[in-house]
Amino acid sequence: MNQMIIVGAGIAGLTLALSLHKKGFRVKVYESAKNIEPLGVGLNLQPYAMKVFAELGLLEKLQENAVTTQEMVFFNRYGQRLHSLPLGLRNGHSVPQLSIHRGVLQQTLLDAARQRLGADFLLTGHTLRDVVQDDQGVIATFSQGPQAPLVQVHCSALIGADGVRSQVCRSLFGEHLAPVDRAVHMWRGVTVAPPFLSGASMVRIGVPAHGKLVIYPIRDQVNERGEQLINWVAELDRALFEHDPEFAPDRLEDLARFFASRSFDWLDIPQLLMRSNQPIIQTPMADRDPLPRWTVGRITLIGDAAHPMVPVGSNGAGQAILDAHCLAEALASGDSLEQALQQYEAQRKPLTSAIVLGDRQELPDALIHEADRRADGLPFADFDALMSFAEARRLALPDYASVTQTNTPRTTCA
Repeated sequence: MNQMIIVGAGIAGLTLALSLHKKGFRVKVYESAKNIEPLGVGLNLQPYAMKVFAELGLLEKLQENAVTTQEMVFFNRYGQRLHSLPLGLRNGHSVPQLSIHRGVLQQTLLDAARQRLGADFLLTGHTLRDVVQDDQGVIATFSQGPQAPLVQVHCSALIGADGVRSQVCRSLFGEHLAPVDRAVHMWRGVTVAPPFLSGASMVRIGVPAHGKLVIYPIRDQVNERGEQLINWVAELDRALFEHDPEFAPDRLEDLARFFASRSFDWLDIPQLLMRSNQPIIQTPMADRDPLPRWTVGRITLIGDAAHPMVPVGSNGAGQAILDAHCLAEALASGDSLEQALQQYEAQRKPLTSAIVLGDRQELPDALIHEADRRADGLPFADFDALMSFAEARRLALPDYASVTQTNTPRTTCA
């Protein structure tokens, strides 16, 4: 018995399957959904994540179906530019930063895994019911439906990549691991629209206390007019609307009305919201307190199953990808299986915990918060009078090290 089982066929699980296969491990992935469909909206893959995909031979394929992001531009709620950070290749990295539809990324990983591991590597419609282990291995019990007999699978190790509501996590640590509500409501959608700014810009506008937006393109040339598929995220402190009887969170027109004043010469945001061409995802923003540990014996967690984080700093998918890479490296190190899992946890848990806690403090929006404070919440006449270029750049770079007073979190597995 030398087979690894991964529970969950999302970004984390599929990246891990490809990474383990590259290291010579036998891998099976069990997924509760009966069909893998290209769901979701956009996400951003920073260079540290793209290095993993480059090693897996997927860089060019992903670039074909994404936008190579060039810059992050910060604006206050009045549409006044605060600062711009070069990203990816523009910032000297050897690989690009990509903005891509989550469904496109997942399908690319799935196609590659089927080609490399074989069509039978994935078993869909299998919901984990129980998991037990001893010194010899792990026995996982899956259900295929209310009328179907339970299926027991023996393996040498089991990895939970089954998301924020992870059954693997509950089996290890109990049912009490509730998400922490951040008192912010979030809307996510995509719209076909003309390019804005450089055509490869990610923008952050405002903060949740007054209405925040993150907007970036995820696909070029989607029609004959040269328009892009634009991903957008809106965040509002619930105090801004929960006592307003005229505001319904599930009505897109109410959201567009809230942002009616955000029609700038470089982007008409109310129109962008109203032209969204697929159902909007709207949820409370939540994460979970960092776990004291991820690993018990031959079982461990990766991605959102281990460290769900609020989508503030474009880290969720990227950190899951790093988890997968680091875990595969640890398992291939020659240490015992249990030692390898502990080594993986020791390297990854402090770093992801710092990001979870730092994003709660809105560290990626520190520049916008500080500019708003110095301008007393009003439009400014001269940004240079508010702060220097060096100070703006420092505030624009999230200082996750300050959360735990440790060294700056590494973005690769040592």
